[in-house]
Amino acid sequence: PNVRPAEAIVSGAAAEIKKTVCTHCSVGCTVMAEVQNGVWTGQEPGWDSPINLGAHCAKGASVRETASGE
Repeated sequence: PNVRPAEAIVSGAAAEIKKTVCTHCSVGCTVMAEVQNGVWTGQEPGWDSPINLGAHCAKGASVRETASGE
């Protein structure tokens, strides 16, 4: 009952880039979150971060799924 077909929604709102921190461990890698209409729609690693040097680990790459889940 929780699964339904995906629907593409074209929105005129521009995406915001918000700088945040990965929550999966205590290292504190930078994540650049793309937010559109209050929904986290994408992410990139923080390229200027001295900690993660522009890369995600496997856990950090999945941080968006955790943040947008129940």
